[in-house]
Amino acid sequence: MGTFGKEKESLLVTVVAILAESVWKNYQIAVNLMKKTTLEVVFCD
Repeated sequence: MGTFGKEKESLLVTVVAILAESVWKNYQIAVNLMKKTTLEVVFCD
C-alpha cells in the first residue's frame, strides 16, 4: 500500500503540473492577444 500510494501521489503531482503549465500558457496567449487587439483598437481610432 505504501509504494502504491506514493506512485499515485507522484502521478497526481505530474497531472497537476501539466494542467498548470497548459493553463499558464493559455493565459499568456490570451493576454498577448488582448494587448494586440487593444493596441490596434487604440491606434486605429
